Amino acid sequence: MTQPDPVVCPNYLPGAFEPMPLGDDYSAFPTVVEIPAGLRAVWWQGNDHLSYGTSRLFTTTSSDSGASWTAPEFLRWSIGVRDPNVSRQADDRHWLTYFTGFQSLPALGAYARLSRDGGATWGTPRRVDPRLPYAAVSAPIRAEGPGGRDTLWLPFYGRERDDATGDLEEFDSAYIARSVDGGANWTSTRIADGAADERSYAEPWLVLDENQPGRMLVFHRHGAWQSIGLTESTDGGQSWSAPRELFPGTGRPTALATSTGQLVVVYRDATTRDAVYAVSTDDGATWNAGQLLMENHNSTQLGMVYAAMVETAPGEVYTLVSMEDNGVNARLWHGHLVCAG
Repeated sequence: MTQPDPVVCPNYLPGAFEPMPLGDDYSAFPTVVEIPAGLRAVWWQGNDHLSYGTSRLFTTTSSDSGASWTAPEFLRWSIGVRDPNVSRQADDRHWLTYFTGFQSLPALGAYARLSRDGGATWGTPRRVDPRLPYAAVSAPIRAEGPGGRDTLWLPFYGRERDDATGDLEEFDSAYIARSVDGGANWTSTRIADGAADERSYAEPWLVLDENQPGRMLVFHRHGAWQSIGLTESTDGGQSWSAPRELFPGTGRPTALATSTGQLVVVYRDATTRDAVYAVSTDDGATWNAGQLLMENHNSTQLGMVYAAMVETAPGEVYTLVSMEDNGVNARLWHGHLVCAG
């Protein structure tokens, strides 16, 4: 019996992505989640890629699959936070994760805030990492995974101090945090040891495989600028594989498992700084990587400043992308990937 050709996500390029009428200055690190009324987006806005003291978060909603958006709302508690990510549980609780820091101390803790009113207001910050001397998060909380409704998972990255010298480790490690009481308390496990491997595993992103209960995929940087890697568990987070290099690339890998059977990862091309994506149709065994999503049209140093995805229909993925105009300005763009057919 002959096998069908693998399904590769086609996109609508050129001209697929359009600028959003939102954001100002340097608008980056977007995140989007499906809500009962449509979509909620949150993004970070600063003076440049490394703004801390002047940065802030904005949120907006859409009731027409991203065609139009409400006026942005400034989250007044958010001055100085970085890399927001929003997620929603089945009971309409929302979580917003971020990290804090300063220019000289850029990663001072991974935090989460809970909203019990659909994102209208946000509770007090809860620190997720075990108070590491260097810790950050660039991924959303995942719920309803192995362990039941009150089990929450969040990947983060950090560095510990060397037991012998007391010095901060040189390389980032990836961790997975778990809460079994709805986010009140967290325990953490180092799942990719940067210090031991002498390689950074920064900006991890978790996908829970709904088709294979107990399977958890954590995508991360594999080296500072070289590749995208994967560490996975098949037993609900009790044990983890060694990190595996997948394909060349850099930036935070944003990953999604579609209802039509594809794994999709958006990341930054290490050479051109374009927004590119990879697709797997065999549960991550092989990848069609380096597919152009959006060009770095001004050839800036960073180019794509991260992306966000949400499946709005079977195989249709609404995508937000931040792309630099120059070193002090970045804009939000949006479009669709179609991963079915």
